[in-house]
Amino acid sequence: MASGPSGRGPRGGILAEAAASTERAAAWVRRVAERQSEPEHAAVLERFACAVSRAGADLDPTDGYLGGVGWETRYRLDGYVLLGARRTQQPITLTPTETLTLGTIGALALALPAAAMFDPTDLARLCAVLDDAVTHARTHSPNPEPASTPPA
Repeated sequence: MASGPSGRGPRGGILAEAAASTERAAAWVRRVAERQSEPEHAAVLERFACAVSRAGADLDPTDGYLGGVGWETRYRLDGYVLLGARRTQQPITLTPTETLTLGTIGALALALPAAAMFDPTDLARLCAVLDDAVTHARTHSPNPEPASTPPA
């Protein structure tokens, strides 16, 4: 029997893992946002980070339509984050690794609801790829972050 967002039941562990994985990805996006010179770009990245976090936290395998993740959250996960805000003086400042990682994070976050509804094994695999992408970005950024504790 599937469990909802409460985390109880057979799928509860993987739902908690997905929420933790998306929260780690959102934290990385927020660090990218902090170094933007244009506040508008930082705001776009912050909205994206919030959507990434919600995509994991809102998963509900019993919602056979959206997997618990609403349209507004899905809308925020699109590739336009790579362009930043429109009508700014400077373009968004992203390294190639950051650009690829942001695209990967958005695509994986959009895939999580279907995996939660149909196959917990796929959900675990998507979370592993999400963690790998963030770990790679952290170690290949202009100011690499120290190695952290592996995800639980």
